[in-house]
Amino acid sequence: MAVVTPSVANHCVGTDINNEPDIRLKCRKSDGTNTCATWRLFYVQCPKVNQSCSSMSSAWVASITVCNQNLW
Repeated sequence: MAVVTPSVANHCVGTDINNEPDIRLKCRKSDGTNTCATWRLFYVQCPKVNQSCSSMSSAWVASITVCNQNLW
């Protein structure tokens, strides 16, 4: 069982420890380089005056959004 890390060289396709596919999104950064994007977990940042905002909240952001909005 070999782990293959997704990289730009292998078109962002790899395998994990269970030999299952690990496919990521190939993105072009604003500086012209490519990278492999995956979904990310972001936590909310609440202003001190907002009582209805919970600092324990979070959301998963899809890899296409990470790529399009440059959320590195």
